[in-house]
Amino acid sequence: MASILVLGPPVLIVDEPTTGQDYITSRKIMNLLKDLNNRLGITVIVISHDISLVSEYCERILVMKDGKILLDGTPYEIFAYSNIDMLENMALEPPGTVKLVKEIKDAYGM
Repeated sequence: MASILVLGPPVLIVDEPTTGQDYITSRKIMNLLKDLNNRLGITVIVISHDISLVSEYCERILVMKDGKILLDGTPYEIFAYSNIDMLENMALEPPGTVKLVKEIKDAYGM
């Protein structure tokens, strides 16, 4: 990453940046990317299947399938109750808190 950053790109695209990393290292990588965005103004595009990580660190999420954008919004909008079934049908597991809310709503008919 350092060899790319020295070129001063306005956009940095990272594909599965935390694959194979433990929890602490994953957080360090994501904090570094967030810092690059906040301090240097670099737009960071993260391609990931790690929904929990994405929901915690990204301001905007695009959910794509077969090259088409299916959902586009903030983490709050993407993980809204109305989208949970779609995410699960695409093998994307919503964050634990979102799943818990769905289970409570389904169990009590809310």
